[in-house]
Amino acid sequence: MTETLPRDSRLDGIVHTAAGLAGCRPADVVVRPVPYAFGSPATAGIWQVCAPDRQWCVKAIQHPRHWPGLQLMPPELQEGFAAEFPWRFELDMEESGIAAVMPPGLRTARLDRVETPDDEHATLWWEWIDDDGSAWTRAQYLDAARALGRLAARRREGAPANAALPGLCLRVPRGFALRMYAERRTLWTTVPVLRDPGVRAHPVVQAALAETGPGVWDDMLVLASRIPSLLDALDGLPQTFAHGDASPQNLLRPSAEPGTFVAIDWGFGSLLAVGFDLGQLLVGLVHAGLAPASQLPELADDVVAAYAEGCSLEGWDVGADPVRRGFVGSVLCRSVLDSVPLDALEGEPDAARTELMAERLRLCRALLDLDGDLDLDGDLGLEG
Repeated sequence: MTETLPRDSRLDGIVHTAAGLAGCRPADVVVRPVPYAFGSPATAGIWQVCAPDRQWCVKAIQHPRHWPGLQLMPPELQEGFAAEFPWRFELDMEESGIAAVMPPGLRTARLDRVETPDDEHATLWWEWIDDDGSAWTRAQYLDAARALGRLAARRREGAPANAALPGLCLRVPRGFALRMYAERRTLWTTVPVLRDPGVRAHPVVQAALAETGPGVWDDMLVLASRIPSLLDALDGLPQTFAHGDASPQNLLRPSAEPGTFVAIDWGFGSLLAVGFDLGQLLVGLVHAGLAPASQLPELADDVVAAYAEGCSLEGWDVGADPVRRGFVGSVLCRSVLDSVPLDALEGEPDAARTELMAERLRLCRALLDLDGDLDLDGDLGLEG
């Protein structure tokens, strides 16, 4: 056995479970840790587990009260966050039968085993999807957008398939998930930092603004004041149960199934405006530093058209204009202000931190410019 993890009870359990599932010796099992974002409250660990004839992605999930990042939140928010955060949501979605709702070209991962040692932890044994990590092509973005549109149509407000969804999805009002994120994370936590004159005066921020133009920071603060009205406007658009986090990182491309995407890590379980998923589709790789912000304007119109086409293929002729409004309004509320890498302000300023800040501000500028003349909330733009 190749051991690449610290010794702990989880490692021993993973190795012996894999050996039992594969009918092999523990010595033939290889376990490798998979990096994941510290900001994922429900994730306690991810491993690639390799037996001689099969592989798994083993994911340990947890109640957010066990998440180290909880202590970084304002004390008055911690209890409510821990009580409300749907840490079991990806398992709940699997158990709801979402696999049967998926349209052509889009499927879920196979779940081979679930371990629940107590009420606040679970370990999920998903099939390992062999995505080579290559750059996404324009055609793949369009195919994914079309498939997401078809999925949105199948799960639109009032669709019969929604009756089987986890109870959380059906209890909360439309727009609830985005509103909670935008208010509690963005407006209550991020915006006060961005408004701090000392943050704007930080050498890393100033060096980045010298490259991108100082106006982007002013426009972000104007956006902050618009978020409540944008959220209200989004609630008035056609609604669907979106994937919720449809970044390319969560739409895997199995090498043995060309043209197919495997959807993982479902999120944002309430009804959301049509087009919501296009935001993460375009932003995901840019956030990860794997694609340039400059590609957004080139792709935005095309993915909107492909998504609307996908809706139409399923008999939901919602039209491109509501899709674009839902996409742009959602991405403004979710992805602009929280794209600023505040951790780049820690430590001594250097070229790497400055370039990270500059590229993220280029992303913010590109997203802000998507607003254009849509008049999403009765305001003709961000310039005034």
